[in-house]
Amino acid sequence: MNFLTISSLNSPFPRSEDIQSTMRGLLLASLIVASILYFFRPFGIEHFGNRLLRVCLVFGMITFITGLAYEIAIFRLTGLNHKEKEWTLMKWILSTSGLVLMIAIGNYIFIAFLVEEMQFEILPFFAMLGYTFLVALIPTAISGLITQNRLLHKNLNLASSLEREYHKKKYKNFDVELTSNERNQTLQFNSEELLFVEAMQNYVSIYLEKENGVERKLVRNSLKNTADQICNEQIIRCHRSYIINAQKISKITGNAQGLIVHLSEELRIPVSRTYVEKIKVLLNTSEELSIPQYSFSSPK
Repeated sequence: MNFLTISSLNSPFPRSEDIQSTMRGLLLASLIVASILYFFRPFGIEHFGNRLLRVCLVFGMITFITGLAYEIAIFRLTGLNHKEKEWTLMKWILSTSGLVLMIAIGNYIFIAFLVEEMQFEILPFFAMLGYTFLVALIPTAISGLITQNRLLHKNLNLASSLEREYHKKKYKNFDVELTSNERNQTLQFNSEELLFVEAMQNYVSIYLEKENGVERKLVRNSLKNTADQICNEQIIRCHRSYIINAQKISKITGNAQGLIVHLSEELRIPVSRTYVEKIKVLLNTSEELSIPQYSFSSPK
């Protein structure tokens, strides 16, 4: 296992791809916090007597609500959640520290509510911050390091296996037609030309290999609608923002965030965890793929 070296801190770290996964993780963390407080009873918490179970559950609820609000406010609303390529273990630890700080403040307010005669004092407040860090941050950071190493080894092994299977593939070239959402624009190309497709808000960018270099074509379309029109066993959606041409894959590697397909030395496309199983199935099918032919026709 990598320990907290500069290399491991700057290495990629996975982020949850949807709010449901985030909520499940927060719920688990909340139950762990409540359980630690109830069974180990640190910091004199046993003085709550018959109210102990309810108090511990409320501490867990504070963890869940604060964590969800932090996730929505910091990541979802700001768009930071979409910058997965730049997300590292160091950034995860820093974001977790911010979350723990917010939970500590919530806990302090709750204790002030329980103890009516309690008045705000700077030393007890910072003591509460320290207690919360001891209970939450250290085990969370350790679990993050374990998660990073587990996913790194898993994805490296998977990438190696897929790359062996992929090099056995034989692809057939075929004609492709893509129509815009409003059906007022049509792009025609051969599958051999396609490198990848990237989502660009209300448009998609189509990258085509031509004799004089790579050309970028912009079509007003969603990636989902584009995938519905052109995806098959060779042209594959691999990410919420990308569609790739498997014929152009030169190498498959992996890191803690998932798989990475290399279309060239400089051009690397991530594979979202939600698409890994589909990629595995498609790249492990028969050696020669039967690809449907698309006829070019004018949009109605």
